[in-house]
Amino acid sequence: YMAWGTNAPAAAVQGVGVQGGVLTATIQNLGSVPIQNVSIVYLDGPLPRPIPLITTMIPPGQSAGASVDIMNYTAHGLPYTIMFLVRFANNATQVLTSSAG
Repeated sequence: YMAWGTNAPAAAVQGVGVQGGVLTATIQNLGSVPIQNVSIVYLDGPLPRPIPLITTMIPPGQSAGASVDIMNYTAHGLPYTIMFLVRFANNATQVLTSSAG
């Protein structure tokens, strides 16, 4: 998603890893709109419900990380393909894709 102007939302995966069934991810806010929350929507396949990952606001220029137990969500081994749904304060969304392992 790319937009021009003062209300441009943009995010990136800064880091992701899986260890002992726990996924840890850091999301960076590259735009000028605060990130409202981040959820996992795909973990080696679409999930029936999003898994909340980051539930606190991420201001522009900042990063936030969180960990979540994924043992009950996938039977596959490493590497994992992961999609994060980023929701911005202006209701824009962005899907970020990454892999771990």
